[in-house]
Amino acid sequence: MKRQKQIEHELATGNFLIPSTVTVAEFLMDWLPKQCSKHKWAPKTYQSNLALIQNLIIPYIGEMQMQKLRP
Repeated sequence: MKRQKQIEHELATGNFLIPSTVTVAEFLMDWLPKQCSKHKWAPKTYQSNLALIQNLIIPYIGEMQMQKLRP
């Protein structure tokens, strides 16, 4: 009953997240091509952003679940 009230409160305040096990790496590797086509990036821009993600983000937090990330 306590969890139900918590979920109702989160739904009412717009803070409810559907449980997911998507990792940061999975999210970014799905997100990057979408952003590239949406904003019509040049090939060099895509390659540069891919390199940044692969070298600076994935080695450190790539295996973390997106929902467990905190500022």
